Formats: sequence, structure tokens, C-alpha cells
Amino acid sequence: MSAKSAMFKGLQSVAGWGSALLVVMLVTAAVGWAQDEPPTTLEGDQYLDPLAYMRVDRSAGDLSLTVRHQATGETRMIEGRLLLADSKEMYLRSATVATVLKAGRFWQGGLRRLTIKIGSRNFVLTGNNRLVVTDEGEALLPVPVLDHAGDLWLPMTLLETVIGPQIQERVSWDPVARRLDLGSAEYNVTGLTVERLGRSTAVHIQCSSPLGYRASSPEPGVIEMKIYGAEVNTARVARQGRRGLVLGARSYQHSDYAIVNIRVDDLVGHFRTYTADGGAEIVLVLEEEQVSAMPSPVPHGRARVNIEQGLVDMTNTIRVRTVVIDPGHGGHDVGAVGGQGILEKNVNLGVAKELQRYLRR
Repeated sequence: MSAKSAMFKGLQSVAGWGSALLVVMLVTAAVGWAQDEPPTTLEGDQYLDPLAYMRVDRSAGDLSLTVRHQATGETRMIEGRLLLADSKEMYLRSATVATVLKAGRFWQGGLRRLTIKIGSRNFVLTGNNRLVVTDEGEALLPVPVLDHAGDLWLPMTLLETVIGPQIQERVSWDPVARRLDLGSAEYNVTGLTVERLGRSTAVHIQCSSPLGYRASSPEPGVIEMKIYGAEVNTARVARQGRRGLVLGARSYQHSDYAIVNIRVDDLVGHFRTYTADGGAEIVLVLEEEQVSAMPSPVPHGRARVNIEQGLVDMTNTIRVRTVVIDPGHGGHDVGAVGGQGILEKNVNLGVAKELQRYLRR
């Protein structure tokens, strides 16, 4: 090998090492930038953001709320916030909840985990998480506990549907009056079961005594049972997951009545109600819309069939001007939740938007 050739190969080797070093430096810089500056495009395009379900509205201010103890008539003022972005759920500081319910708090800072102890009952909460661990098992909230401003903020639905029923305390939140009512629970609406009956589905609401009620459908896919004079056990009068024509059910306590909200399948054509067990059980029967079958045509006489030669191209023979895309779920109805916190409603919306872009090409 000549000296000139050896020098050329040496330069090639140096250039190769230089290129590799440059690539390493660029990758390192890119990683550093990614760590220093988290991407902002996700929050701008919410359906791609897996953390959207726990996004805090940092502009939310304190709102004055009234707490009323029914046994004594005593009232006091506390503060709460509409802290969750795009939500009407009221949130309270855990310190405020502990004061109102006379509870103890045990904080594990490293895990961002809080245990609330009321009497002999324990409720374990984790920041930015919907799961609540109690002595009776686990409960999944519709909205998360939020880790904000040095404290865990608890949604009002936690007090109504989990803590209240387990400590046998009536907890009722009136969002219009912004009033939280507390009192000893003597429930007279105690349970809800769903029964499949072929093409129909029956919802049984158990009461301890006969109560007046009214059934209505305030919007498509929803049936509301307004029960007068009811004290409802919101933890028992509820259902998660589908059975028959019922997609889910929740109950809400108001000052002198309760609402049982039942989400139903689109196949439901009509419903009817009646009472059983001497009036102590309210039964709602959902029935599918019956579609009469069209009879097959019966040919009469002779018919001439003109068959064209070759295949007929039917492409683009139908012109569609408008396509309606319904992603499904949305708002408080988040659908399924993935292991990393990704919500089904966000995935559905993402697919719908991609389909929209495809159809507009």
C-alpha cells in the first residue's frame, strides 16, 4: 500500500468517527431538549393527550359552599373549586374534607398517597387517579382525585357515592344551591338489580316502603326515575357495565327526592313501569323496538331478464355529500381506561378525526 493510499484510508476512518460522534451529539441534544421542554402539541390537540382526563384548570378560583348538618341545623361555609378542566365536578381540598367529616389524614408523600380515616373506616386515595381503596373493596370514580397546589383535591362524587354510604352518613350535594347536606343515613331506597327477559330488560329498584315516583326520558338514551321522599344509598343503587338493554345506572340524592339515572341501548323503543312487593319495589321494563319483517316478493307470470354482457362498474355511482361520524363517549362518559390512563373517548375522537381527514382528501 502506498503512503498516499494509506493517508486516504486514514482520512476516511477519521471522517467516519467524526460522523458517528456528530450523530451521538445530535441525539444527546435532542433528548436533552425533549426533557427540558415537554411537548405542547398534545395539550393543544386534546384527543391525542393521554393525560387530558386529569387536566387541571389553573384559572379556577375558590367558590363559597355551604355545609349543613341536618341533625343540628348548624351551617358553615367552606371553599371549593371547579378544578377539573371541561368538567362541572366540584372539588374540595382533602384538609377541608377532613374538617367537615371529622376525619384523620395520613400522607405518604413519595407515593402521593393519602389515607383518610373516619372512625374505623379507611379510604386510600392516590393523586391523579380514579381508584379508591376502601375496607369493603375498590371503587372507580368517574373523575380522578387531583394532585394540585400541595394537596389532594377530592371530587364531590367521592363523598356522595363512596364515603357517605360506607360510614352510614347521608351526604347530599346540591350543585345549584352549592350546598352540602350531612346527616345520619336512614335509606329507604336500598338497591338496584337488572334482569334480562328475552328481548326485554327489567330494572328493579328496591325500597323499604312504598314511595311515589315518576319516570321520564329527558334525552335520547336516558331514562330518569324521580322518587319522592327518597333517601337513596347511592353506592347500592348503581350499576357499572352493560346488562341486557341497560348500559349503566347512577343515583343522586336531592333535598326531598332522589334521581335514578339509567342509560339505555338505542334499541329501546319504549318503556313501562309498575310496582311489586306491595309497592316497595319499583320495576322499569325496557322493550326493544319491534320492526316488522317485510315479506319477500312473490313473482307472478312471466318475466324477461336482460343480462348485459360483461361486468358493470358500479364505482362512484352513488354521490354522498355528507358523512356523519359519531366517535362515541365524551365528556364525563370516558368509556374504558387503558393501563397508562388513556381514555376510550380520546381514542374514539382521534380515530374519528383521522377518518375526517381521509374523507376530505
